[in-house]
Amino acid sequence: MNKMSYKGPGYLDLDGYADNYELSGYLTARTTSVYDDAVSLWKLDEASGARYDSIGSNDLTDNNTVGSTSKGVGAPANLPETVASFVAANNEYLSRQRISFADGEVGVAVWIKLSTLGLRGVVNQSRLVANKSSWGLNIENLPNEYAYFSTTTDGSATQFAILDPTDLVGAWHLIQAWRDDAAGKNYLAVDDGVPAEGTSSGLFDAPSDTDLIVGALDPIALPSDYFFNGLMSSLVLFPQALTPEIRAALWNDGDGAVLP
Repeated sequence: MNKMSYKGPGYLDLDGYADNYELSGYLTARTTSVYDDAVSLWKLDEASGARYDSIGSNDLTDNNTVGSTSKGVGAPANLPETVASFVAANNEYLSRQRISFADGEVGVAVWIKLSTLGLRGVVNQSRLVANKSSWGLNIENLPNEYAYFSTTTDGSATQFAILDPTDLVGAWHLIQAWRDDAAGKNYLAVDDGVPAEGTSSGLFDAPSDTDLIVGALDPIALPSDYFFNGLMSSLVLFPQALTPEIRAALWNDGDGAVLP
């Protein structure tokens, strides 16, 4: 009788003994998650008030009462049943003190269902007036409609990856954006699509008096513009570029990653 071991591809480890092609002994299961290397994960499934970080301590403060609703029929299977609901007319957003990304890379992914296009802030680490912006994921309609992921090298000068946001209205989509330091590029993708890309010379690590803002661009500098209008769920931040493996796991054939 010989001891045998099998290590599954990141999901299951097996140890036991084989005799005449029969396996006996013990099995040790060790699961891994795409979120293991993330900085923060907000399921955004609270009814109202603060939104809690499921894997860290970076809870989000509610501003102007971000609501909630059911994810609806046909939503990705692994999204929580309750999702955040933002109404642009009410200037609603979530915020906390900025999260440092000092190594030149950042990855962000979030499921959204837009109600309407327009000037829509999705997720930003910015302070426009003081030139302390680091990175942002937003939607524009001036002069044309486009979604973009931007980074800055000095807090003000922005570099973009851009794509058409038209199909984001009225259905759930996974938005994935990241900066790859080795490539010197920003990337922006919808669902499992081919990412748009743009040159990025560096990533400014925003100082501690800058905010992480969800559902707006910069409510201090733009108190009546760039508020999100629609539903949002399962927002995650990584301190690294999103690899093809991470992207595939977050997409998970359209079901979304299993949440911890």
